[in-house]
Amino acid sequence: MNDMVKQQRTYQSRLSVSSEEDMFLFGYGCLVGKAERTLFAKLQGGENLAALKREFLPKFGITARQFNGMAAELVGKIASIKERQADSLKKRSKGEWLCFAR
Repeated sequence: MNDMVKQQRTYQSRLSVSSEEDMFLFGYGCLVGKAERTLFAKLQGGENLAALKREFLPKFGITARQFNGMAAELVGKIASIKERQADSLKKRSKGEWLCFAR
């Protein structure tokens, strides 16, 4: 396959849930979102991940497995953004920016 051609697929799932289940899932999403944003801020502040784990489990009422998954996903997001930034800087220095606005 040509390196210049990249394929992307997007998948979507739709759940059929009751209003009680919907409220539960909405609440869980809010909780995990707040925990992830808080974790991001503390990591950017230089705090230790192991110490944060001990703090987050009782604070947010999550399990160690949930914390580990959230932390792994967040660390991956941060690494991805840093990689994209480095690539963008390389392209900018080479003058490879494409401008679609006219």
